[in-house]
Amino acid sequence: MTLAILLNQSLIELGVKYLPAGLIAIFITGFIVLTILGKLSDVLQKFKTIFKKKTKVKKLNQKEQTIENLIHHQFFYFIDFAIKYRIPKMKFQCPVRTVILQKFLTYKCQVFYRRTKDLVDLDINTISIKTLEKIVLTDILDGIKEYETLIKKEGVTAEERLVLDIIVNRFSAWHDKNVEAAYKVIENIFDSNNIYHNNIERMNGVLNVYLFAFVSAFTDAEKALYNINGEISGKIYRGQKII
Repeated sequence: MTLAILLNQSLIELGVKYLPAGLIAIFITGFIVLTILGKLSDVLQKFKTIFKKKTKVKKLNQKEQTIENLIHHQFFYFIDFAIKYRIPKMKFQCPVRTVILQKFLTYKCQVFYRRTKDLVDLDINTISIKTLEKIVLTDILDGIKEYETLIKKEGVTAEERLVLDIIVNRFSAWHDKNVEAAYKVIENIFDSNNIYHNNIERMNGVLNVYLFAFVSAFTDAEKALYNINGEISGKIYRGQKII
């Protein structure tokens, strides 16, 4: 049984079937992070602790989601902040590793910022649920391929290309589990018609997932570069030895 289905069933079991879409989105996206940090049983127990005093939950009033909510979603502010301030401050003891890390994360952020803006610009409420789901899920995979291609093109010599191939592959090994979790939760968003009532609400949930996925991506990128010492140490990149 997938994590997304387990979460959906557990929320219903815990009496939160009728919480508004915004709150459900928070729980769904938080679930990704909690799942990564602990066992599934621990995650579900956290939800039970949160809701143990809320066995009778009534439907809450909520403000209608609009395109403006999507345009000004926190995901875009996070990416903008990351590109301008966070990435430039990320440092390794080895300057070459720092250059590669910063370039890698910049490409990833730029690609998904642009692609996600394009998704938000679609007239999404005129698109069927299944069509929008296919567009979103396909765009995730295409986005990953795009930024991986861009970083690999940074390699000028054969040795530089080898270094970048190693880094991209190692990052994928770290990050794939998070991408898979996000992918499954997004599938669940598009299957939850009793929670999300229109495509604007669904896209708001998708952007929440993107936000948590990108938070984890920064940690995964650092782990990847810290844990490939033997594979790239001593190799030359941009005229400097990697240490």
